Amino acid sequence: MIEGEACVCLTRKKQKKYRSQKNPISFFLYHSFMPLSNAIYADLLIGNIPGCFSELRLIVETLGKCYYADLEYSDSYTYREKLERLEGEINKEDGPSIAKILRNVGKKASFRDKMIALWSGLSEDWLHTEGVAKA
Repeated sequence: MIEGEACVCLTRKKQKKYRSQKNPISFFLYHSFMPLSNAIYADLLIGNIPGCFSELRLIVETLGKCYYADLEYSDSYTYREKLERLEGEINKEDGPSIAKILRNVGKKASFRDKMIALWSGLSEDWLHTEGVAKA
């Protein structure tokens, strides 16, 4: 019986690993959100306020891209394939812009325009030179 239980446990681990490889949100949490939130904390400690806001903007943008890729490319196998397909679409001349992606994500996730408003505010006020100069 112990061998059978070990086999079931191993199968569950493989299923968990497979789900995390397929889901772009898992990628976002492990590879973007955690490191960038730690960077925000470090920037706050040293007083690098513009760095905090540019990292926050990157978190919002990456979350939007991952959510959108998960919705639009559900037929793809892994999160990497989904994100590569999205980047391929964005790089086309008539492809969606980041603002359009965030607007669509906001509508689908019932944020309305809050996500795009946050991203735009972070872009205008903290990413461009004139916004930093105002602060």
